[in-house]
This record gives sequence, structure tokens and C-alpha cells, in this order.
Amino acid sequence: MDKVLRDLIDHIQFTENVAAKIHGVLDEGQIYRTVTEEFVQSERSLAGILLLVEDGLSLKVAQVSLSSDVVKTLEEAAASPIEEFRTELSESSALAQVIKEGTTLQVTSNDISEAILPESLASQVMGIMEMGGEPSIVTPLSRQGEIIGILMVMAPKLAEHFIPSVRNLAQHISAALDLADERVERKLAEDALQQSEEKFRAIVENAPDQFVIVQRDGIISFVNYVEPGVTLDDIIGASVYDYVVPELADIYRQTQNRVFETGKPERIEVLSIMERTFDCRIAPLEDNDQIEHLMVILTDITDRKLAEEALRQSETRYRQLFDSAPDGVFILDEDGYIVECSNSTMLIYGYSKEEMINKRITEFMHPSSAASLSQGFPQEQPFEGEIRIVRSDGSIVYLWRKGIPLKDADGNLTGVLAYDRDITDRKRAEELLQRHRQRLENVVKERTSSLEEANTALRVMLKTADQIKTEIEETVLFNVKSFALPYLDELKKCSLDDRQKSYIEMLQNSLDQVTEPFLQGVSAQSLTLTPTEVTIMNLIKQGKATKEIASLLNMSIRTVETHRYNIRTKLGLKNKAVNLRTYVSSRE
Repeated sequence: MDKVLRDLIDHIQFTENVAAKIHGVLDEGQIYRTVTEEFVQSERSLAGILLLVEDGLSLKVAQVSLSSDVVKTLEEAAASPIEEFRTELSESSALAQVIKEGTTLQVTSNDISEAILPESLASQVMGIMEMGGEPSIVTPLSRQGEIIGILMVMAPKLAEHFIPSVRNLAQHISAALDLADERVERKLAEDALQQSEEKFRAIVENAPDQFVIVQRDGIISFVNYVEPGVTLDDIIGASVYDYVVPELADIYRQTQNRVFETGKPERIEVLSIMERTFDCRIAPLEDNDQIEHLMVILTDITDRKLAEEALRQSETRYRQLFDSAPDGVFILDEDGYIVECSNSTMLIYGYSKEEMINKRITEFMHPSSAASLSQGFPQEQPFEGEIRIVRSDGSIVYLWRKGIPLKDADGNLTGVLAYDRDITDRKRAEELLQRHRQRLENVVKERTSSLEEANTALRVMLKTADQIKTEIEETVLFNVKSFALPYLDELKKCSLDDRQKSYIEMLQNSLDQVTEPFLQGVSAQSLTLTPTEVTIMNLIKQGKATKEIASLLNMSIRTVETHRYNIRTKLGLKNKAVNLRTYVSSRE
């Protein structure tokens, strides 16, 4: 057989064997490696696979049938991995034609090497491989109908005879890539379906809701779980209508029938015979465009319904308390606008609710109070104080306001709850009491002034009376001393019988009794005091010092001291350690 023909037959068998080995390979990289490894082992020719980069303007080396030593030499010479070798389509018209037109061309090995490598490096590589201008075949590789790269095969001789087999190998590679994609997509779809089924099963089996599949006649064919004390055998095959309270069974039946007829899901609330309330969602299950089953999803909302009822009752009580509170109650938002107000608030302010809602609270306040409230509003802390408002009729009303800040779960201020108590009557009473108190204070001041004047006059009168009394005492004492005592002394010198002496003694005692109040405890022997001595003794009794007495009586201090000595002698205090003033005062 002719050698050329034999080589052609061998090459065709070789490419078919390569095609058979890549059939069923699911990994793209493995397909390329299998092709090039077969070329390395056959030592027939050099093959390589070039792939388009993302921008579509250049090709990169994916695989090449070179030994590891040659690849290492190339990488060292290029100072980069072989995977980073690039060829711009704009620099190779042959490769650009293959990509753009999808044709198979015959070129030289130099064309291929120079397209992939720099010119100097290309010549070195061709020298290492002992190749020159040998013919090469380049044919497109496609994937899902799109050209993705080039298969190149260097044939030593008669390359044109090998073109069909090379093109056939490229088609097998493209088919293997498509088959791998299909298998990958199918595997992904199968995995996704399996995961979806597992996920659905996990959701259904672990869902807090109850999933029930119901037939047209209402018979239950599936349920994901049952309540404790009930078995699946009790539920499967039973009628769904048996579990709805009789008064709602017809409504539930009509709803299910509508879903069967319209194919549109519906939602109702049902009360079960166990006195549990369920949110019931009914959806059609189609099979070959026919609806023979329904999916009924039951959510137990008994606790929520009880909570809603408790909340409704709480809101009702709150509204009753809110509207019946004697104080004005209103809620402000964070900007000071009225959100809600009670009936008492409207009575206090004189406006309807419609006139107050969505108005700033400061619009109803007296300017002075509005200015004080607006500073630092809204308040972050509770506050209270007296304010004034202007009613709808223009009258001024005094209020005692207490504000409580409203905050959300994060502590942010959302508004203010405020209470207004009308204290106008109390303020008027306080003003009236203040005016009455002022009048009383004025009367007291007037009376006090009159009493002070009377006291002053009385003190003057008392002082005058004391002076008159002193003068009378001095006169009486002087008269007794001058006109009575001398004669008694003379009588005592006369010859008197006992009876006469007794009369004289009685007279002496009587004079002592008469003068005793004037002397204020001074014994009768003080009657021997001269008028000047009596005056000085009275001044001593008043607490006057010697110097003061001398000044008052226009005497020398020495003269006053002499009179004091004579007084002590006549009072029997001579050579006694007794204070003269203390002695005289103690006799009062």
C-alpha cells in the first residue's frame, strides 16, 4: 500500500480513537488535556488548542502537545507560564479568518509559532523542535453553535490530505463540549430538582402550618402532621368538612367549590370543632391542566385572635378612659403637632377635634407660654408647669400641664403624652385671696402705726407721771422732815408719861407708814436725809453713776461722793460691804 495512503488511514484511525476517548468526558479542561496527551503519545504531529479570551480580540493557549521539558524551556524563555501566551487576531490574518468565517486553513508552522510567540522566541522554539516551514492545519472549535477557539495540527507532509480528519476531530471536540454542557445542565437540573424536593419536603414536614391535600369530594388524601392523640389513619380518607364547625361548613364548602371552578386561590377564616381558629388558604393543584385536588394550608391563629380581642378590649378601655378623663389629654408627635385629643381637651380649649388635630400645640397657647414651651421642645424628660392658653372665645385659661415623653424600642423620641388641668378658678381664688391679704396687711400697718403713736404718747405720759410722782414724794418727805419730825424730836425731849410716849411712838410709826411708799423700803431714819440727799438717793436707785449725778445736779463729783457717804451713814450702811443701789432697790 502506498505510504501516503497508509499514513492517511493511520491518522484517520488516530483521530477517531481520540474522539472516542473524549466522548462522555464532562469536564472541558479534561477534554482538551485528553486530546493533546494523545498527540504526545502518538508522536505523529504537534497539536494545540487556542481559545478566545473574553474580549474576543485575542487567543490564549489552552493546551499544547509538547513534552514537559519543552514546555518548561518555553516558559523560561518567555518568562511566563504557557497559559499566558497570547496572540492578537489583528496580527494574524489566518487565525482571524478561521475565527470570523469558521473555515479550515492550511498554514505553516512558522505562522503558528510567530502568532503565539515573539519573533525571536518563535525561531528558538522552532529550532528546538527541529521544525521550520512545515504545513499546519487550523480549524475552528465551536460550543453550542458559537466559535470558541482553534484546533491546530502540524502535519509533516501532504497536509491537505489530513484536513478532513483534523476538521472531523475538531467537530468531535465540539460535540464532546456540547454533550458535556448538556450533561452538566441536566445534572444541575436534577440536583436542583432533588434539592427543591428535599427542601419542599423539609418545609412541609417541619412547617408550623398544616398542609392538607383535599379531593373534589372533600376527602383528605395527604396531611403533613397531626395533633397529639390523633393518627394519620384517623385523618387520611376522612372528610375535611367533618373538622369545621357546622355553622361554617357550608361557607367552607362553597369556597372550595369556587377554587375548583375558577382555579383562583382564596382565603378564609374557619373555626374547627376543637375550637381553634385557622387562617385557611386554599389553592388549586393542577395535573395535566385539570384541577382534581386542592392544597389547603392551615395556620393556627387562635392565640393571635385572642390577643387581637384582648387588644381591642384594651383599646376600648383606653378610649373610654381617654375620653372620660376630667383633665385634657392629648398626644403630640415629635414636632409638637396634635395627633389625638380627648373630649375634655376640646371643652377646655373650646375647639372641635377637627380644629385641633394636625395643629401645633403652641398655636393655642398664650404667647408667653408658647415661647417658654417651644424652647427645647420636644422634651426628652418628663416636665410639668403652669401655662396659659387662649380659648376659641379669646378668654385666657390657666392650666397646669404635665408632659411625658413617648419613645420607641430604641429610645428615640416619638412624641409626647400631655395632661392639662384647668386651674383658672384656683388662680382666681388665689388672686382674690392675695388681694384680701394685701388689704389686711394695709389695715394692720395702719393699726400698727396708730398703736405706735398711742404707745409713744403713753410713754410720754408715764414719764411725766413718774416725774410728778418723784416730785410729790420729795415734797412729802421734805415736809415730813421739815415740819413733823423736828417737833417729834422736841417732844421726845420733854418729860412725858408713858401714855404720851406711847402716843409719840404711835405717831412715829404712822409717819413711817405714810412715808414708806415714797421711800420704797427706806426706813424712817432716812427722814433725816436732806432734800439733796433724797434726790441723789433716787438717782442712785435709777442706776445713775456718780459722774452722771454730778452732771445732772450741776455739782462736783467730790460733792456727790460726800452726799453718798452721808446717805450710807444715815441708812446704817457705814462700814458695810453693801451696794447702795442694790440695798435701796431691794426695799421696793
